[in-house]
Amino acid sequence: MEAFVVVSVRMAVILLMLSMGLRVTHGALLKLWRQPRLLLKTLLAAFIIVPLFTYLVMNTMPLSFPSKAALWLVAITPGAPMIFTSASRRASSDPDLAASFQVTVALLVIMIAPLWILVTNAITGTRYEIDPLAVARQVLAIQLVPILAGRVAHHMRPHLAIAVGNIILKLALAVLIVLVLLILAFVAGPIASGTGWQDFAAAALVVASAMIGGYMLGG
Repeated sequence: MEAFVVVSVRMAVILLMLSMGLRVTHGALLKLWRQPRLLLKTLLAAFIIVPLFTYLVMNTMPLSFPSKAALWLVAITPGAPMIFTSASRRASSDPDLAASFQVTVALLVIMIAPLWILVTNAITGTRYEIDPLAVARQVLAIQLVPILAGRVAHHMRPHLAIAVGNIILKLALAVLIVLVLLILAFVAGPIASGTGWQDFAAAALVVASAMIGGYMLGG
C-alpha cells in the first residue's frame, strides 16, 4: 500500500508539472521574479512559516519519530502541489504565476533544505544529513524535466499543448483525489481505534498551515 501511494504521488506530481509546462506562455517561468514583493512573500510562506509551524507541531504533539521525520522532510522541501497555494490562488486566470513559483521553489529547495538540516542539528544536537545532489536529482526528475518538456511542446504546437495540458491537469487532479480517499480509508482504522489520530492531526495541521500561509501571503 505504501509503495503504491508513493509511486502514485510521484506520477501525479509529474503529470501536474507536465500540464503546467504545456499550458503556460512564453516567459512565464520568470514572471514571479518581476514581482519582487510577491516573490518575497511566497518564499517566506514556503521556506519560513511552514517549517516553523511544523517544528512547533512536532514539539507539542506526542508523535512517533518516523512521523516527526516525515513531517519535517515535507516542511523543508516544499514544491509539492499542496504548497503552491500562494501562487496558484489565481492560477485559473494566471497559471504562469503558479508555474513561476513552482520552478523558483524547486531550484531554491536544493540549497535551503540542507540549511534547515544544519539549523535542526544546531538546535537539537543531532547529526542528520541531507544530500543536496539527491534533492537535485529528485527535483530534476519529478518537477523540472516535466515542466521543460511541456514548454518544448508548447513552443512547437501552442494551441494543441494547451488543450492536452488541460486534459492532463484533470487526470492528475483525479489521481490525487483518489489517493486522498485511499489514504483516508487506510488510516480510518487506526484513527478509530485511537492509535493514529495524532499523526493524522499533525499532518492535517501542517497541510493547513501551508495552504493558509500561502493564501494570506500570496498577494
